[in-house]
This record gives sequence, C-alpha cells and structure tokens, in this order.
Amino acid sequence: MAHLIMLTLSMTDRSSLEDLESYYNMVRKYQNEKYGTIPIVLAANKYDLKDEMVLHDTDVENWAKLMKIPFFFTSAKTKENVNLAFETLIKLADDKYVTIQQLCEKLEQGDPINIPEKPQKNKKCNLM
Repeated sequence: MAHLIMLTLSMTDRSSLEDLESYYNMVRKYQNEKYGTIPIVLAANKYDLKDEMVLHDTDVENWAKLMKIPFFFTSAKTKENVNLAFETLIKLADDKYVTIQQLCEKLEQGDPINIPEKPQKNKKCNLM
C-alpha cells in the first residue's frame, strides 16, 4: 500500500503530461476503494532544460489545479525544488515515522529514497 505518491512528468515530453491522468485516476481508484486518503504531489521535472521544454508552466499549473494537488517545477540535475516537493509531500501525510531531515540527508548523500515505514518493522516504503 502506498502512503505517499509523487507523480512526475518531464517538461521536455508532452506525452508525460498526457499519461499522468491515467496514473492519477488509478491512484484515486485505489484510494477510494481501499486505502483512504493518499497524499499526492506533482513534480514537473527537467525545469533546467529551458531550451528543450515542450510544456508550458500553465499546462502543468492548470492540470494540477484541476486535480487539486500541489505541484513543483523541479530539476533533478540542479536539485531545484526537489527537497521542497518531498517536504511538502511528507507534511501532507503528517508522517510520524520519517523526519524531513532524514529524507534530506538521504537525498544529499545520493541514496535511493527507501525509508522504513515504521522503526519497529523491517518493511520498507518507497517514495517515487
């Protein structure tokens, strides 16, 4: 079961925005049927590649507002808004098991985001 979801699209690929709706609908279906509310954030990545962008800021803004989810223009390369997107997602979840500091330390070390769901268990949850 997902506890947090970060939807991601590429500002340099129009189809990534077009595909997003099916992922969003799949999450909402399971959320309503089985799991209750799942916090979702949208990361519009590759924002550093201004010359290669095929999506406009307004394309992303309008989609996120329609779906009523927070969004961030991010760059994995420059790390622009990456921490802020994760921090927001965690705040939305009101997650008691992972601190923002732990998440940021893992990101800065280049570790994959694979944080324990609860300290007393060996299960893991993945933030994507």
